[in-house]
This record gives sequence, structure tokens and C-alpha cells, in this order.
Amino acid sequence: TSHAVMAILHWPLVILAVLAAILVWIPSFGERIGRTALFSLRALSMVLLYYVLLHMVGAPFPRYGIPLRPAIYGLALFMLYQCYGYFLAHRAGNQLSTSGGLRR
Repeated sequence: TSHAVMAILHWPLVILAVLAAILVWIPSFGERIGRTALFSLRALSMVLLYYVLLHMVGAPFPRYGIPLRPAIYGLALFMLYQCYGYFLAHRAGNQLSTSGGLRR
């Protein structure tokens, strides 16, 4: 069961991790995160990029990607957390504008 679940979740998690690794380098995105977290995420994204580029050229064997999975999962969860916060902020903004428009 866990193998089937991870087979389904693999590509969404990888896409979220790559998106997070790119977004942490955008200054406007980085302003919403603390300096320590931003430094850690940027370092993790550099490790991810280095590892991918090195293994694309060197030895692209799937077994060498296993040590990288915690970093991928961490970046993916960070991206999910950011998306959830963005969703809550916009939902709260929409509720305020709707309720403010009804009161007179």
C-alpha cells in the first residue's frame, strides 16, 4: 500500500520541490520568510540543483537519488505550507471584503 501511495505522490512531490527550490530565490517570496529559514531553504535548493546536475552528467542511476529524498520531501512540504498560507490569506481577504460590502 505504501509503495502504491508513493508511486502516485512521487511526481507531485518532485514538482512541488522544484517549484520551492526556484521560488526561494525570488526576492518578493523571500521577504515573507525569516532570514534563517530563507538561508536554509536556499542552501537546500543549491544542494538539490548541484546533485541533479552532477548526476545528470555523471551517473544517472536511480539508487543515487535515495539520499536526496528527504530534501525533496522537505521542500515539497514547505511549498504545500506556503500554498496553504496563501489560500488562507486570500480566503480571509475575500470574507472581509464580502462582509464589509454587506454592512452599511
